[in-house]
Amino acid sequence: MCIAFLPFPTAVLAEYMQDGDHRNTAVTLYAFGLLLPAVCWFAIWLYGSWGMRLIDRSLAPGFVRFLTRQYGVSVGIYTIAVLVSFASGVVALGFCVVITALYLFPPRRPQYVS
Repeated sequence: MCIAFLPFPTAVLAEYMQDGDHRNTAVTLYAFGLLLPAVCWFAIWLYGSWGMRLIDRSLAPGFVRFLTRQYGVSVGIYTIAVLVSFASGVVALGFCVVITALYLFPPRRPQYVS
């Protein structure tokens, strides 16, 4: 449901990006729209990885910790972007673009316990 919400803040951002009076509000909504799926994914990951209950038990613990940190840092940066957007929409949008662009790189290959 959070993913289905993303086109709305994206449309608002596109409409008000050139409007200096409303830019920060539009970026706040956009950053919040990106934060929602990140939080949901992180919560699902924490639930599934806790005690290896829903993930492959042969995954290396270091790899599981790496993914947990990666998802947690994403949530943190999106949260910072939401907070920064109240002061500077352009800087907050930069945070959003950078963290989203990082997910375009190929993911780290899973590591397994021998």
